[in-house]
Amino acid sequence: MASETIQVILPRLLSDLEFFSTEYAMEKLIALFAFLLTALPLTASAEPGNITNFKTHGQWSSFRLCGADKCVWRASTISGMYSLAIDYYDDLTYGVSVFVANIPQENLNTWASDTDFIEIDLRVDKRTLYNLGVSRQLERSSRTLFYNFSAKELGYKFIEELEKGYTLRMRSHVNGETFINSFSLKGASAAINRASVNSANQNTKDRKSYSEEDEYFNDSTTSI
Repeated sequence: MASETIQVILPRLLSDLEFFSTEYAMEKLIALFAFLLTALPLTASAEPGNITNFKTHGQWSSFRLCGADKCVWRASTISGMYSLAIDYYDDLTYGVSVFVANIPQENLNTWASDTDFIEIDLRVDKRTLYNLGVSRQLERSSRTLFYNFSAKELGYKFIEELEKGYTLRMRSHVNGETFINSFSLKGASAAINRASVNSANQNTKDRKSYSEEDEYFNDSTTSI
């Protein structure tokens, strides 16, 4: 399938949102489009990537995302200005990120530093409580804040809880204040499973391709 840009995906999003009320559909569409536009980087940069195989799963979506030097399979959802992404890389590792897009300029003007380190609590329903130290990076040009979570600290148990739960809550402790955000997990299981399975399949495909190319450098196959 040819690579699809955001402009190609937009009509499909409109179609997928037809079953919502007009007001809710428009709000969801604007939020999702903003997320795709500003929070699709594979690194801390708001440079959009190419999307293929986009599919919606309830409140979640899954798709293949390729940047300049790497690709991931992503499962994602949105809650207000916050976007949660579970990325599966072709080397079979995964990453967890949160993006805050379209931060008001007046708020940015009060921030002296573009990086900081905060404490965050994550919990799916009343399952495991994860207490993490999280680094954040602000990209002022796109007005986007990136939260970088440690997949090693969370482990695959966290992913399993996302797939089985109803709501993920994130409590942030910033400058003596506490903020709580929640993400619906309706559709999370299907989106995460699709991303992880396709990532594993891509890994197998890539290894097979590399093996075939290696044959050209095998002395035993030299011919005149």
